[in-house]
Amino acid sequence: MARNTTQSLLAVVTLDTLYSWEDIINISNFSIQDFWRLQSQAEFSNSWFGPVGVCVLVLTFSIIGIFGILGNTAMCYIIIKKRNMKTCRNWYILNLSISDILTSVLCIPFTVVKLIMKNWPLGELLCKVVSSLQTIYVLVSTFTIVLIAVDRYNAIVQCTMRDRTRPRYIFVMVWMVSFVLALPMFIYHEVESVCITKDIILFSSCLEKWDSDIARRSYASLVLCIHFAFPIIVIISLHILICKFIRTHIESKPSYSRELHRSRRNLLRQRKNIILLTSITVIFALTWLPLTLINLLADINYQLFTGIDFNWLIGICHVLAMSSVCINPIVYGWFNSNYRREIKEIMPCCKFKEKDADIIMFTRYRERIELEVNGYVSSRADNRDTQTLDNRTTEVRHVDISNPNVQPKR
Repeated sequence: MARNTTQSLLAVVTLDTLYSWEDIINISNFSIQDFWRLQSQAEFSNSWFGPVGVCVLVLTFSIIGIFGILGNTAMCYIIIKKRNMKTCRNWYILNLSISDILTSVLCIPFTVVKLIMKNWPLGELLCKVVSSLQTIYVLVSTFTIVLIAVDRYNAIVQCTMRDRTRPRYIFVMVWMVSFVLALPMFIYHEVESVCITKDIILFSSCLEKWDSDIARRSYASLVLCIHFAFPIIVIISLHILICKFIRTHIESKPSYSRELHRSRRNLLRQRKNIILLTSITVIFALTWLPLTLINLLADINYQLFTGIDFNWLIGICHVLAMSSVCINPIVYGWFNSNYRREIKEIMPCCKFKEKDADIIMFTRYRERIELEVNGYVSSRADNRDTQTLDNRTTEVRHVDISNPNVQPKR
């Protein structure tokens, strides 16, 4: 954060309970009156929040972390284990899920420590490493979301053939670029201490400490553009182009029945893609805009927040930002029927019975027939037969597909 100067630290400093009465009164030129004056201005606590606030934050971040790990692990398992799920788009989702898992495991716990505790207890090395990892995972998630939007654009508008091996090289590039952009966080983060004297530390915190304000603000502006402004502009632009293409494409379709039914199916499928892209944009903006805005304003002038409870403000912003790790698997899974089906299969409480499996097989058979006849499947066909599935019988409707333009009799 921006409060990385001694002056700003002194504005919020409090005494730490680790230093006893004897340590203070034995210091030369430090009177008992000075001690009582400092005591009246500070709390003997190592937490920025009261007991209720600590419980609320710990519980909230714990829920976010647990759901983030479970949801993204399920997504990774489905993509890796299921052969039919190994598509370009799913590889991007896999990369996003890996980044969210690492965020849940490595970033959320340390974020809680940094938000709640006044003194950073983990040393300078972890101060540098944790701050760098947070930046890396955030940038990887951001770049991956943009890649998913680009992939949807190529699939809908360009109709290009996508090489399944290409995402692997793109992933390496994404992680390398994110690592390079996060290097300044490792270099300029350190544990800053504020002392009464050389022997008594009032306050220690893991903060950015740049050589100049110009360099700090330049880096903050660069990260803001790459992390927030650039993704929003790209995703919205691609969304507009996709909507324009679908509208033009559907209106230019021939009016005869076969192509009309095919266009309707394509329209329904592309509408799901539009909803997905819209959800990506809205969720990304809602989760990251508050924290990004607060960081930017604090880098410009931290005194803007002197009249409000800055601790709760930054805590709520971090909760919103970190909540994206459990929202992403819901968004990408909910809009894909394949994910929903596979998740139900791997969850013990939602395993299908044999009868349900028969119904699924019959449903897939009907979908295949429907695809072959371009939508001309009658709900009530005259010719019916039975097919045995695992010693059970399920009705299978036969449709004459030799002439797609002739519908079965009702």
